[in-house]
Amino acid sequence: MPPGTRTSLYNNPSYQKAASAFANITLQSINGTDPEHPTVGKVPYVGIQYVDIPQFASLGLTVGQQIAGAIAGTESVSQALQAAQSAASAYTTAANCPAAN
Repeated sequence: MPPGTRTSLYNNPSYQKAASAFANITLQSINGTDPEHPTVGKVPYVGIQYVDIPQFASLGLTVGQQIAGAIAGTESVSQALQAAQSAASAYTTAANCPAAN
């Protein structure tokens, strides 16, 4: 499980021991996040980099694979971004997100 993905992970003594170098600061960061004030300065939006749909982790993986392909040279940056955007649109449509409709 990647760090920062679930606060419940930090209740696991085995994880706390294995991740002792960064677990405390990661949990503090999770708990200290304020979606109403997401940046140091004023911005015209609210929210943090998290989308409350079950497909979010899968979308992150898909986009990451596209970016990795561009870095590896198996596709162009333009192709990777187009494929990532298509995947994001499909996920948000499937999740019935307002921005997709």
